Amino acid sequence: MNARARHTVETLERPSVKEQLFDIETNLHSIRDAGQAYRGPWRSLRALWSEYTDGQGDDLSLGKWLERTFKVSSIRSLPQEAAPKAITALKAMKAKKAAKAKERTYDWQ
Repeated sequence: MNARARHTVETLERPSVKEQLFDIETNLHSIRDAGQAYRGPWRSLRALWSEYTDGQGDDLSLGKWLERTFKVSSIRSLPQEAAPKAITALKAMKAKKAAKAKERTYDWQ
């Protein structure tokens, strides 16, 4: 086989862009199947944490709360089944904080 034919065969044996994208998508599904939360809850958790901390909270402080509450070190390692629980907990914390603020307002009137 000459060099040109060998190059053609090697080119055809390389994975195409479409195959590479399929591999990436498959890996994302396997991560999701492995139990890690996908990015949808991440956005919600970050937004709720920001609201709860009045914009002062960052990923580090969110990670500390997740460590204490769910025994995971970061938002990326949060199991998929724990994501709704974390969202519910943050909503409850936010509501409790708002109720306390409202109660303090009534004390001054």
